[in-house]
Amino acid sequence: MTKMILRYLFFGISWGSITFVINIIIGDHSMIPAAIIFILVGLAFWGSTIIYEFDRPSLKYQILIHLAIGLGTFLAIGFVVGWFSLGRPLELALNIGICIVMFGIVWTLSYLYDKIEVGKINKALKEQSHKRPSDTE
Repeated sequence: MTKMILRYLFFGISWGSITFVINIIIGDHSMIPAAIIFILVGLAFWGSTIIYEFDRPSLKYQILIHLAIGLGTFLAIGFVVGWFSLGRPLELALNIGICIVMFGIVWTLSYLYDKIEVGKINKALKEQSHKRPSDTE
């Protein structure tokens, strides 16, 4: 369980850091606070993927929980640091939309990768089950 938690923390920090670097390239945030902010957002999005390790709730609710934790953290931090304002509703809606689209792209790519890996494992198991006992000796 500790390894699994550390793995999720690692991915969260990694994606937060990647997002930070991209934002520094195209933005003008000060480095240290921005790094901490993006790491926290990355932890929220990737740390919450632990929900997929459980059989319940259903996949639909797991996705919604994952998105709610990640987006909720992103929005909370964004309001605290001044990225968002209720006085700029179109800008806020655009940022939420971009976040949801990015979430959807990353989630879909992760799903497709996992599906391919499962297919490879199933194929290997099927091939192994078709071998006669004398074939393995």
